[in-house]
Amino acid sequence: MLEAIGEAVATTFEERVRSSGDFQTYEDEVEMEKKYRSAKVEATDFKNRLKALSSKRVAVLKNGVELLQPRREAGVLALFAAISALYPDAFTFRIVDYDTAKGYDAVCTASTVLDLSKDQLFFVEFKYLLKQRFDHSFDKLLKVVCWDCALSDGATVEDLVGRKRVLRVSAPSQETPHTQYWLVSPAGHLNIEVLVLKDYLKEKSQS
Repeated sequence: MLEAIGEAVATTFEERVRSSGDFQTYEDEVEMEKKYRSAKVEATDFKNRLKALSSKRVAVLKNGVELLQPRREAGVLALFAAISALYPDAFTFRIVDYDTAKGYDAVCTASTVLDLSKDQLFFVEFKYLLKQRFDHSFDKLLKVVCWDCALSDGATVEDLVGRKRVLRVSAPSQETPHTQYWLVSPAGHLNIEVLVLKDYLKEKSQS
C-alpha cells in the first residue's frame, strides 16, 4: 500500500507540479540563487587570497624558478612535484601514481628505479601539518610528506584504527645532512619516514 501511495504521489508530482509554469519559475529562481551565492563566495575567496599573497613566502632558486610556500595539503603536493621535477635525485623514493580523491594520496617505489612489482610499491600521504591524530591507517604507508610538524620528539601519533607510533626526531649529521623524522612502531614493524619540507628545503639549501 505504501509503495502504491508513493508511486501515485510521484506520478502526480511529475504530471501536475513539475510540468507547471510556476514550478519552472521556482526552479529557475533557486538555480539563480545558487549561482549568486557561489559568485559571492568566489569574490570573497578572491579577496582573501589576495590578502594572503601579501604575506606569502617565495623561494627563488638559482635558475630563477620560484617555489611558493604552501597553505594547504594540495600545495604541499604541488611543491613536492615541482622539486621532484627540478631535482630528480632530491628524494629517495619515486611517485608512480597520484590520487587525492580517496584513500592514500600517492603510490611510490622505495627506490629511484621504476619497479612496478607488487612488493616494491608503498603508499605516501601528503599533509600540511603533522598532528597527533592521523586520518589514515599506518598499513602499507612508507612516507609522510608534510610542510611542517606540530609535534616534538617522543610525541605519540595515532592512526585511523587506533594504532600508535612514536615520533623520533634526529638532528642533522654527516651521514644525513637534514633533520630526520620517523614514526617508530613499538611492534617492530617498518618505520615510517616523515619528510618535513620546511626543514628539508632550508637545510638542503645550506648544505
